[in-house]
Amino acid sequence: MGLETTFLSPPNAVAPPAYSASDSMSSSSSARFPPTVWSLILSHFLSVYPPHEGGLSASLSDLHRSVRLVNRTLHALTTYVLRAHFLPQYEARVVPPYTSSPLSPREVRVLDHFIAFRITLEMWHFQSSLLVLDDKGVEDDLFRWLQPQTRLEDLLAQHPSASQVWTQTGVDWNDLTVSYRVRNVALLLPFQSGSQLDESKTTEWDTALDDDDDADLHDTTRPAAAVRIIRKAFLEMRIPRSQTLEATAEELLRSLRKYRLVRKVQGDGRPFYEVVGQA
Repeated sequence: MGLETTFLSPPNAVAPPAYSASDSMSSSSSARFPPTVWSLILSHFLSVYPPHEGGLSASLSDLHRSVRLVNRTLHALTTYVLRAHFLPQYEARVVPPYTSSPLSPREVRVLDHFIAFRITLEMWHFQSSLLVLDDKGVEDDLFRWLQPQTRLEDLLAQHPSASQVWTQTGVDWNDLTVSYRVRNVALLLPFQSGSQLDESKTTEWDTALDDDDDADLHDTTRPAAAVRIIRKAFLEMRIPRSQTLEATAEELLRSLRKYRLVRKVQGDGRPFYEVVGQA
């Protein structure tokens, strides 16, 4: 599993159990423990952690790995408590020309990955002094690559002209991703393999959305005529090293206005795009 796959997946990839589907349990839990009370309990849980060395790390780990997965209410409240605890550390790592809005739709994934990493790292330090941990390399990847990338994606969605651009170009923001390097940036969308765009020069940005070919061979639910989908860069730009993310988002939207695309859906439900015009 590559670094990109790891970071672009939800932390731990574990959803909270659907206990809320049980009317009896959800009603009794809500009556006895409203969210405000749970929030106070969890905050108190952190403030009175065991006095021995590593006590706070153990408490944070318990919240993240155990309490968070009990039910949906505790999942939401525990996530809130953990984000509030680690937010100052996260924001301290964001330096100009980068900016941050940690709770925005895309960037919040980076904050959650940071929380999971810091909790794991602190627990490993507590458990053994013999472990050699490359914490600097992981955090550098988060804040030099993924944080500005997701921040750019949120800035594209939040720009005052965004809705007009999506309507004009035919792009759905939910399908759009940004690939960011220090001096290069690209916009990626899913295209069918063999399309006119796919036949152009392959770039470093290209990623297949169904890399597991063996799984595809045994997937009886996927129509036989389904075509391989590739997330491909259709717009690339070079940017100055010191350029702000806000300025880059403005420039990307201005360049995107030149494109006309059509969004289609394969028989297996996966969307893809075709470029039908370019100024």
